[in-house]
Amino acid sequence: MPNDMLQTVEKIRGGFQVDGYISVTQLSRSTDWKKTLQKMDAMQVLDRNKTAGVLMTKDAYVGVMDYIDALEKELDAAQVSTILAERQHMDDWTEGDDLAGKAKDSLLKRSDYLQGLINEDNE
Repeated sequence: MPNDMLQTVEKIRGGFQVDGYISVTQLSRSTDWKKTLQKMDAMQVLDRNKTAGVLMTKDAYVGVMDYIDALEKELDAAQVSTILAERQHMDDWTEGDDLAGKAKDSLLKRSDYLQGLINEDNE
């Protein structure tokens, strides 16, 4: 991950500076907050001293989204690696008529058990 993206995300994750907040009322009454936002990349929007939202510059937003995308790619890669490691011993792949035949055989072998499950549901 690029260093500048990580720095932007860390700023936002690390919390907000003392001047890095604005009330909902101030947000609607003035545009002075825009200058502060440009300096800080992100500002907390407060409603009765509780966080109602977060304002971010376009660059900060893009940085956060890129960071999330990178994390999702890492997670996907880890999940695929785990699945492949678990299935490493499964190298007897079948398809078509052979697979259909094996499925039928499996159902026939377990037919009494499966019928018992169905009968329990009907009682």
